[in-house]
Amino acid sequence: MRKILGYFLVTAAAALAQPTPTGIVKNGTILLLRLESKTFLGAAAIDDTTSDAVAGGFTSIDYSKWQYSQPSGTTTTIGPCIVSVTPQPGPMSPDNSALLNYLDAGPVLNVKGPNGSKQEPSFGAFYFGTLGGGPSGPPAPPPLYLDPGTYTLDNGGGGADIGPFTATLTIPSSPFVWTNADADLSIVRSAGVDIAWTGGDPATKVVIQGSQSSNDPATFQPTAFGFFICTVDNTGDFFVTPDVLSLLPIDTLSIGGNLMVTSSVQATFNAAGSDMSTFLFQSSASRNVAYK
Repeated sequence: MRKILGYFLVTAAAALAQPTPTGIVKNGTILLLRLESKTFLGAAAIDDTTSDAVAGGFTSIDYSKWQYSQPSGTTTTIGPCIVSVTPQPGPMSPDNSALLNYLDAGPVLNVKGPNGSKQEPSFGAFYFGTLGGGPSGPPAPPPLYLDPGTYTLDNGGGGADIGPFTATLTIPSSPFVWTNADADLSIVRSAGVDIAWTGGDPATKVVIQGSQSSNDPATFQPTAFGFFICTVDNTGDFFVTPDVLSLLPIDTLSIGGNLMVTSSVQATFNAAGSDMSTFLFQSSASRNVAYK
């Protein structure tokens, strides 16, 4: 569940791309996620998982009183890529928890698609449910749920803060597949890395992101964290250049980093009590890699 919830949070890419909001903003996001991941130890895959999930919720944030952290580190734009490197530990972030409220949208979320209907309960004011798949086993995981087709969400009679809503979205007929995901588990910075894929919605962007930290070899404590995000057209191939990879911190302890490729489609919907609501499908694949 922790891995899935991480994909629901606002990503660094979205934070860097969006203008600073003002006033009290009420919004919601419901995410359908297909996540395929492998974790390697040497040449052996010790974890091989494909899972489908739904997660989401509604929040109210008072940005008129929001305190922003002082920027640290560097951010560099290279073509369609953004690279950010920050020292660790970074400066203490202001406590804005009192300015963020979770909104009650009702006790259940109903999901309907080509493989039938599912009902997921709320956890407080947050929805989460595993729809299918999981670790490769044994035993074998349940069937995957998020096949191509049209999906509809609703929250029944609604809740105390968010009224009844219905949202519809279509998953593309050609599934998104990162075709050379296992080819470059040890990435040479000076050579760059080529990312190839098939499928997804040809009209939407593909997001390629990687991260790595450096650590003190004596204390094992992190000293810097860096990530890159490239937002590119769905052409089936993109080369992440050496000048992007060279900005990542050097991993002196060989702990390793991460590389992930994501395709998504989204639609907006109306929900009484929310300024903006988004229904989103993401298909993501990730690998643990070493940037040498």
